[in-house]
Amino acid sequence: MGINLGQALGLHPAALKLRGERAQVLASNLANENTPGYQARDLDFRARLDEAALGLAEPLLPFESDAVLYRVPSRPSQDGNTVELGVEQAEFAQNALDFQTSLTFLNMKLKDLGRGDPGQRVSTMSFKQSVEIAGSAMAAQTVRMNTIASNLANANTAGTADSAYVARKPVFASVFNGLGARVQVLDVVTSQDPLESRHEPGNPLADENGMVFYSNVNPVEEMADMLAASRAYSTNVEVLVRLNGMRQAVLKMGEGA
Repeated sequence: MGINLGQALGLHPAALKLRGERAQVLASNLANENTPGYQARDLDFRARLDEAALGLAEPLLPFESDAVLYRVPSRPSQDGNTVELGVEQAEFAQNALDFQTSLTFLNMKLKDLGRGDPGQRVSTMSFKQSVEIAGSAMAAQTVRMNTIASNLANANTAGTADSAYVARKPVFASVFNGLGARVQVLDVVTSQDPLESRHEPGNPLADENGMVFYSNVNPVEEMADMLAASRAYSTNVEVLVRLNGMRQAVLKMGEGA
């Protein structure tokens, strides 16, 4: 008889999906940092997770759900924009870390299940392989989002020609093994775009020609990349959730036979 995978994995699949939803909300905040009148929002993660535990959580429609709340700024702005860059970057980074924690737990749990009795291994192996494929894609997108967060945190920072921050980009590759294709992060490389130079002879960082160099981070490109990354890992989370639902349906069919 197969195991009850839902009980074994707990709420972690639902937590992954909710982290994906929250990433989209936070990414929207970051993308609208300079939009006059924009109201920063956040997801009431605990309330959504409680709904998931009761089987009540439905796919979130950003900005149209009671679970999406307006953030209270610590310092009001003249143009009515309530996005605080430092707050949003910290929340985004923490959300990515929590996502990775749930993903690590799921991978460990599935490995434990695969080491059970032979009948149990057979009943979980196909699901385990599918989750590992989707999990590798989600882990890669987490690296991508962490890299973007680092770039955004260093946008417009000044330095010398040798010390100014250079934007970073992860390099992905599809790796084929006996289970199928997996996404692997090969490296994190630096951008080849030139640094921005400004003539600021009074700046203590200025060189002998009075030039100060600023990072080559393009915030608009980073925001677009962040939205794409959050949607990509949210899609893979949805795959994981659907796989779990299909698994449960198969187990119920087996119990009724």
